[in-house]
Amino acid sequence: MPSLSRREVVLLGFFCLIPLLNFPMALVSDRTLFARDIGMVWAPQVEAVVQQLAKGQPPFFDARRGFGQPLFADPRAEVLYPPAWIHWILPMETSYPLFCAAHLILAALGAARLARRLMPGASRSAELTAGFIYAAGGPLLSLVSHWHHLAAAAWMPWILERAEGQPNGRTAWISLPLLVAMQTLAGSPDYAFLTFILCFLRLVTRGDQSAARSGRVVAALALGILLAAVQLLPSLAFAHAAARDPRPIGWAISPLHPALTIETMLPVRVETWPLRPDMRNTLLYSAQVWMFSHYLGLSAWALALLAIPAAAPATRRFAIGSVLIGLVFAWGVRSEALQEVVGRIPLVSGLRFPTKHLAAASLGLSLLAAGAVGRAASWTSSAKRLVLSGSLLAFLACVLLFRGAAYEGSSFDSNALIRPSLALGALLGILGLGGAASKAWLLPVLVALDLLGGNSSLNPTTPSAFFRNRPPLSAVIPEGSRLYTSDYSIQLKDPPTRPPEGAPYALARAPRGFSRDETLALAATWYLNPPSAARFGYFGSFDLDVLDFYRAPLKASIRAFVTSRDPAFVHDRLRRGSVDFVVTMDPPPLWSSLPLVTQEQNFFETPVRVYRVTSPWPRVRLEAEDGSLLSPAPRVLEYLDGHVRAEVDAPEGANLVVATAWDAGWRATVDGVPAALRENAMAFASVPLKAGHHRIELSYRPPLFLEGAALSTLSVLAMLGLAARKGG
Repeated sequence: MPSLSRREVVLLGFFCLIPLLNFPMALVSDRTLFARDIGMVWAPQVEAVVQQLAKGQPPFFDARRGFGQPLFADPRAEVLYPPAWIHWILPMETSYPLFCAAHLILAALGAARLARRLMPGASRSAELTAGFIYAAGGPLLSLVSHWHHLAAAAWMPWILERAEGQPNGRTAWISLPLLVAMQTLAGSPDYAFLTFILCFLRLVTRGDQSAARSGRVVAALALGILLAAVQLLPSLAFAHAAARDPRPIGWAISPLHPALTIETMLPVRVETWPLRPDMRNTLLYSAQVWMFSHYLGLSAWALALLAIPAAAPATRRFAIGSVLIGLVFAWGVRSEALQEVVGRIPLVSGLRFPTKHLAAASLGLSLLAAGAVGRAASWTSSAKRLVLSGSLLAFLACVLLFRGAAYEGSSFDSNALIRPSLALGALLGILGLGGAASKAWLLPVLVALDLLGGNSSLNPTTPSAFFRNRPPLSAVIPEGSRLYTSDYSIQLKDPPTRPPEGAPYALARAPRGFSRDETLALAATWYLNPPSAARFGYFGSFDLDVLDFYRAPLKASIRAFVTSRDPAFVHDRLRRGSVDFVVTMDPPPLWSSLPLVTQEQNFFETPVRVYRVTSPWPRVRLEAEDGSLLSPAPRVLEYLDGHVRAEVDAPEGANLVVATAWDAGWRATVDGVPAALRENAMAFASVPLKAGHHRIELSYRPPLFLEGAALSTLSVLAMLGLAARKGG
């Protein structure tokens, strides 16, 4: 891995300001980050890994998410990603902010290194500018609530820098594959894909590298992929088995409308405007905007424009190409004809939320801006006037967009001018310094002021008790119970999901000092909204496929349950699913035959009711071929996430059923002999048995795990051999 020089240690100190100024309370007080997927996805997943490791289990399978889902094979779990091991040691409310802060600093330092590599002799001010533009821009700070994407994006400039080769011209056979493997283990195929696109762009735009040297770089990149095969192959098998909806394809989910490219130049958020319904549908595609901020920095655009005339041709081609790739990819694919084309490309068609690719534009701007700082004395008056004119045109375009898209007569919130004014002030300061090389050190200060000011509210915090305290419902629901919690966050169609009694998740009250977003996050946790209940020791059941990774039979079984209005069918499925309690805001008639345990109304307008399911079937049981319950009940010897042992006296034609979702990774033995394993009508793991006394064991190992481990081992040997032979 690349080592740090004394100069880079100094830079690292300055880059610490990025997290310290963006989410300081999460780092220096008893508050923590919580937005979006942190509490709902990351926390229960990390808790599953930690608990299984504490029991001496390999974290292969999470039995608590829904009816059970692969854990190791889900790349977001980052089981093999070394920086994520901090979560195994420190409490969640401490480890998550530190993890994000470390990766923002890492991203900034990587951009600084890349700038110096492409522009030998770059000043410290130029390196600081590159680092601030990349790591303090909206595309990176928006990833703080998406840990795996942030980690992968942080490694992107490091990989590009190593792909340049070593100073002596030799290929970095050790460090480059290791960096690629680290990015792959971080768990974001989106940013791995983007990194390889940029590596290819650099190879074709350099113009000074032979085909043989380019081939060696490609070989080193491929070795990095093979090095991570122990994680990659199970993840590919996991994704292949998932019944992901192909239409609309991922590139059509929450894209950036070309007209909203203005958001990359000015710190504005069009979705917060009083948009007319037709314009909201046109500009936002009637969907939630995935990225919290698209702002790349007015100062970054200005410096990039100032750098273009004097930049080295190869660097200019690569940087401008990166900006264009980032913007065009972020626009997504709305044309149905193009969707058909992209939908046929393996892996690429499954990538979601194209605005992630704005990171490429941010990196390209950072390199151009670094070049401008190094040549501040050469800025001409005409170039500065051109930049100022272009900036004023951007402001004018923003005003015209507001007038054309907002309700007629809508009042303009003057507070919305604060961030644009700050950006304009930074721009004027930058232009005022042009020609004064002695004051070039102020340029990264102004860039940081622009970006950190424009993105200051992206990552809110909440009291750390959000992670420490147990929900009040845990006082009446025993730990280890299996729950069904009605989830209204996904609205299925044909037929639709059962509606709640009132408006879904409508808040009636908030704790004093809590924002609406904090209250919603806390309310969802206290409601035990799946999969958050898993970290409190509860098992899920008919949980909706929020992340779209269920297999088709399981997805169909759950869809039938959550859309049914037939009480008899619903209660039968609850018993067969071994569900102990129901937590719901559904209208009471559907659940009237179940005993009401408690009712609360802490946050929502609609009461939350807890019902006890009468006579749920055991989680390990015998079933007849027709699916009816048989006696006697098996004696469960061990029931762990990825390992179940039981013994049973089976009648003729019986199946031992474990109320856990079947997956290709499950294996079974009967009396020590490998046995067939299939899924029953509810997509549970089922072992056919002959009459008599049997000892049955089920164990889970991710598909292709051993094959991946073998490939990873071979890649290590290949790396060492190439490094020794080539002296690289």
